[in-house]
Amino acid sequence: MPLILAVLAFFIQSGVGDESPLFPCPDCTKQVSRRAVSCPACGCPGAAILEAMRADEEQKRPKHIAAIDADGRKGTAVLVRQEGITYLIMDAFVLAKTTCLAIKELGTDKNIDYSEPELMSDSPLLRFKVVGEPHASPLELSSLSDSGPPSGFLSSNDSRFAKDDPTIEMIAALGTRGELQAIHVGEAWVSTRTDKVWTAAKPADLRAQLDLLARSRESVKKDKLSDKEAADLRETRWLTPYLESQSAALLQVKQPPPQP
Repeated sequence: MPLILAVLAFFIQSGVGDESPLFPCPDCTKQVSRRAVSCPACGCPGAAILEAMRADEEQKRPKHIAAIDADGRKGTAVLVRQEGITYLIMDAFVLAKTTCLAIKELGTDKNIDYSEPELMSDSPLLRFKVVGEPHASPLELSSLSDSGPPSGFLSSNDSRFAKDDPTIEMIAALGTRGELQAIHVGEAWVSTRTDKVWTAAKPADLRAQLDLLARSRESVKKDKLSDKEAADLRETRWLTPYLESQSAALLQVKQPPPQP
């Protein structure tokens, strides 16, 4: 009888006999049932096994958000699908003063390959066409027929929230069907509707214009916009109306006050 009870206790403890798949124990790495009360090899409690299992599932879950590394500066991009094409949308000024841009699947070291950039005509948003099929879950874009306030938000670590929370870094606003309505850039939400106009840009030209604007902004903050910077701002053939408007705003600051 004691032997039978011991065998039954082992089966209950280890979860052997259930239909759930096995999972490596977070302590000893031996395979154990996900329903185990504890690991029969090392005694690791079932709660710890369950927590490790959930963390593993979360890491493997296809994400809507990608991670950006721009010469050591971290950022995020949102994966979207429009007319069967997958894009990465992000703040264009991530590229300012950047020589190397790496985009990876969130929480992994897997690179996402991308093609040449496109700029939204009336905002600081940039998108890249994704090359290949990353392990991700692109969002659909909202259209003109979609209306109403956001019904959810995505944080920079791809967690979903019902309301915007100023203490959490929110990156995307979602509609009732889970479609992308807007992306958070700086201190504002920028619409990403399907009717937005995008302009193709050569990477070298784009980086040069973003660098010029970034440098000029820093100079204006220090009240030291040089004549050379002002001339460059005036003479540049800007890629989009938005970039041109940013240049005009900086030049307006440069203008001397009117004489009484």
